[in-house]
Amino acid sequence: ARLTSGLGFSWDKYNPREGFFAGTVLDVPRLGVPATNAMDAGAGFRTTDGRIVGTVTSWPSGLAASTAWDTDLMRKYASAIGKEFRRKGANQILGPSVDLARVFRGGRNVESISGEDPNFAAEQTKAYVKGMQGEGVSCVAKHFIMNTQETNRNSHNNIATSKRDLWEVHYPPFVAGIEADLAAVMCSYNGVHGERACENADLLHGDLKGKMGFKGFVMSDWWAVVDKGKGMKSGLDQVQPGNNPSGNTPPWDLNDLKGAGKDYVNDMVSRFLYGMITSNAFEEPVCNPGFGGACPQKLFAHVQQSSDKQLAREVGAASVVLLKNQDNTLPLKQGVKVALL
Repeated sequence: ARLTSGLGFSWDKYNPREGFFAGTVLDVPRLGVPATNAMDAGAGFRTTDGRIVGTVTSWPSGLAASTAWDTDLMRKYASAIGKEFRRKGANQILGPSVDLARVFRGGRNVESISGEDPNFAAEQTKAYVKGMQGEGVSCVAKHFIMNTQETNRNSHNNIATSKRDLWEVHYPPFVAGIEADLAAVMCSYNGVHGERACENADLLHGDLKGKMGFKGFVMSDWWAVVDKGKGMKSGLDQVQPGNNPSGNTPPWDLNDLKGAGKDYVNDMVSRFLYGMITSNAFEEPVCNPGFGGACPQKLFAHVQQSSDKQLAREVGAASVVLLKNQDNTLPLKQGVKVALL
């Protein structure tokens, strides 16, 4: 049960409690399973406490990093962020965001490394996952799927015109992540074809785990599950964050797990362990939140290095791309200025 739910008392309403991360799964000492300390987000360690501000790098956004059109640089970017996470005591990053930008005013477009093109998104995702997990920090690619807007994000329902739309537009970055041994996928708040994404068996069991062959685990977005029983049966492996301030997402208990059956629960746990082990997240020990653990010392320690600042500047500069119409490749009239946004 401990490995299928976030730790309920790691959050005080909507803020992590002292010495805890944005998401925590406690260790299981008798089985030798370390704690999982998860933190936002894809573009750097989230400063949830004022004491963390200034101790980590303020990295360029995911969208900025991807617009450098340089997968080697993307891998370096992810690797450097991963090293900071490790120095902070975290072994899981709640990212990258790989949502395709389909709504111009989407509130989190800037967070995603995908931009608007699925093939571009796939290459960037593969580079990011390899760079991050190479540092022993497991990636949680998000948000599966069709998470295109922040407005009414918990209630809006997205409809793909066909399965082809999903496979050719929205799925490619997730497929690429899986090819790079992605540890986990986070299902989204929104509905898809009338079913909540985290309670949608067609998406999770059918497409993600079935047709894509994903061997890792599916984690819910924070408080994204309404019907916890349906979520479990639909392919959700871990519900987060474990507390329930909104009344929407009660954590799974032993009765829920018994009702699912031993084989089903074994698969959930096996997927979690597979994702964490293959991403090297359990290779080095991490602090244990609470119970007198050493996490506060790591959380509030200054871990930024001079090389981090230099790389952040390099990524920021590379994200500004000037296009030149060499040999009149584009049919533009002479003397006309054009801005590509």
